[in-house]
Amino acid sequence: SDWSSDVCSSDLGVTGDKLELLVIDRGPGIDRSRRAALLEPAPRRGDANGADLGLSVASGFVKLLGGKLRFEDTPSGGLTVILEFPLQRKG
Repeated sequence: SDWSSDVCSSDLGVTGDKLELLVIDRGPGIDRSRRAALLEPAPRRGDANGADLGLSVASGFVKLLGGKLRFEDTPSGGLTVILEFPLQRKG
């Protein structure tokens, strides 16, 4: 792992023709029905004029680089965010 704590860690590796960066959270997780909403801008708590753009912006950058951002359950509980990039560009 590149960094870790009791709750969160990361891992980087190659799977087939893809580079994968995993951000592994061991918290309570997020219900599958709510995960798509994580990629949408959302109002910040307590800030009527601001927006929480974190995963929305990250997903946009990943797509620009030809990759995907996806979610999986962490086997021991929690949520893993996977940023997947092709090792070779098409075309």
